[in-house]
Amino acid sequence: MTTYSPTVFPSFQTSDAEAMIGLLDSLGFAERILVRDDKDPARVVHAEYRWRETGGLMFGSARGDSSIWDRTGGAMLYLVAVDDAEVHRLHAVIDGMGNDVAKVEAAPESKPYGGIDFSFVDFDGNSWCIGSYAGA
Repeated sequence: MTTYSPTVFPSFQTSDAEAMIGLLDSLGFAERILVRDDKDPARVVHAEYRWRETGGLMFGSARGDSSIWDRTGGAMLYLVAVDDAEVHRLHAVIDGMGNDVAKVEAAPESKPYGGIDFSFVDFDGNSWCIGSYAGA
């Protein structure tokens, strides 16, 4: 069996690393590496989180220096759920978090190309879609 390691990582900065870690944990991501700033442990210098066996993302705390690494929001992510039931389960999880963490934008619905999905926006303004469509 070949070990698969992602080679494309959606990446973004966050205004609140602890809230992002909580969101990712709630969705079922697994921490691979989490490097905190030695001088300010609330700041994440680099984090990698795994999604299932073949996906992952990277994030860090906004740097506060007006560089590209200081921008939050604007990322768009699609997560493939195992099946329609998981889409509904994750929708309930996100809906229960409250709008200050994640605001549901569209409830689960069938798509003409297959599967169902729902979407939400996180506290930083990143757009997320979770669906059972795994691509063509």
